[in-house]
Amino acid sequence: GWTTEAYVELFCQGKTKPSDIAVAVAKFPEVVAAATITGEADALLHIRATDVRHVERVIERIAAQSFVVRTKSSIVLSRLVDTPPGAAPPEARNGSHVPG
Repeated sequence: GWTTEAYVELFCQGKTKPSDIAVAVAKFPEVVAAATITGEADALLHIRATDVRHVERVIERIAAQSFVVRTKSSIVLSRLVDTPPGAAPPEARNGSHVPG
């Protein structure tokens, strides 16, 4: 299966529109999530692949997109917390209260 995961920051040219990024990265089945973000990078991709070499090939293909200036990637070693989007808040899951 596709058990190797990576997060890839995309740095894009000029005023690349989020919709252009979405259309381009949606063509890659390995991209399981993508979001625009604050900070230096323009977008963050979550990639799943068969192994590190597969991740490398996917990043090379993404980096070849005309609007991509550079990428910065991190391979996931282990998941410490894995709450899916839309899940109940932590206090509803385990009875604890998180101040906020």
